[in-house]
Amino acid sequence: NCQASRLLGIRLLETGNKVVFYCPSPEDNQVAENMIEEMIILAMEQEGHQQQLTNTETGFHPGLPGSGNDRFSLQTGEDFQDCDVLVLATLDVLRYKTDKEYSTMLESHFKEMRANGLKTKEDTKIIFGSNHGGLIAGSIWGNIWPEDQGKILVASSLFDASIKVFSKDSASRALPLQRRGVVFFNEKKDESIKKMGETYDLDAYSTLEAKVIHQVVSLVVQNEDLDELEMIGKYPTKDEASTYDIEEGKL
Repeated sequence: NCQASRLLGIRLLETGNKVVFYCPSPEDNQVAENMIEEMIILAMEQEGHQQQLTNTETGFHPGLPGSGNDRFSLQTGEDFQDCDVLVLATLDVLRYKTDKEYSTMLESHFKEMRANGLKTKEDTKIIFGSNHGGLIAGSIWGNIWPEDQGKILVASSLFDASIKVFSKDSASRALPLQRRGVVFFNEKKDESIKKMGETYDLDAYSTLEAKVIHQVVSLVVQNEDLDELEMIGKYPTKDEASTYDIEEGKL
């Protein structure tokens, strides 16, 4: 439903992953039509590359690449048990809406998915993007599916952008305190980061959004720790809550 999803899908395909788009209705298919067609073409390209590697090893040289089905597919139902990672790049499509309106929309949507029998694997990670909007979405998901709280991660492209602007060696960082508006700077300030936190545009800064989510997905899939991110939104474990004196069960 956004450019970040398109760019993330491309990155995932090009790094050897299978991508599944969740489009529960014909209307969703229509909205995402050209994005779906693009994914199919790129999936066919990646299958062709893989086939060429296989052919080099076997000496067999067929003609055309495959249909793309091994790398990209659509899904209408809510059974995601085949997925290692579930990504919700952004659900904050109307950023002028109040937090209450946004939360009400999310709660209604997630409850409908629960009623439809949403299923994930026990170890599937559920990754949200969209900065502060992702924290709200992840929190509501965790309320509706308490059993998933330990599986939820929220990426912040704004925080990641502050690392890029101020450098890894600097202590200066920025955090979004609202879906759209206030950005917290602990030391230095930067106008470009401030503008990033203030935008109404769903597709603004999509490359940064897709890049950081892809980084999180890659680390999760490779079973590596998340320390290189410096910061990630998550529900604290009992030990973390005790160590940092924070409340358990809160994202």
